[in-house]
Amino acid sequence: MRGTEAAGLVVTALQAWQGEFLLRTGDREKARPMLETVVREARAAPGPDAWVQALFTIDAIARAAREVGDWDFAAWAARQMMEHDPNYAGSHYALALVAQHAGELRTAAAEFALAGKYWSKADPDLPELKTIRQGR
Repeated sequence: MRGTEAAGLVVTALQAWQGEFLLRTGDREKARPMLETVVREARAAPGPDAWVQALFTIDAIARAAREVGDWDFAAWAARQMMEHDPNYAGSHYALALVAQHAGELRTAAAEFALAGKYWSKADPDLPELKTIRQGR
């Protein structure tokens, strides 16, 4: 990895941390645009390492949004995950949780089923699998 690429990853990670901090401390007005920029830049970064890092960055943002009850932003992040990788179990899991929160139980069940399918060979003690079994 070249120095400029590594620096870009560090800057994106720091912006993600700052945006998540703002989100968790209730400053959604500053957090959302910052995290949206993080997602756009992470998704645009070239290479397989950057691609997977983008996926996990978006996943962390979606989780933080859910944890603070910002379900609109959690939905946006889940859609970003799905666009980035529709074959990642976590993308379906994030969509399922958003749908479940919105009372869209059929969508939640379908997305939980897909997440379970993609995580079928995962450690059975994976916390997400426990939630999937409870959510259906």
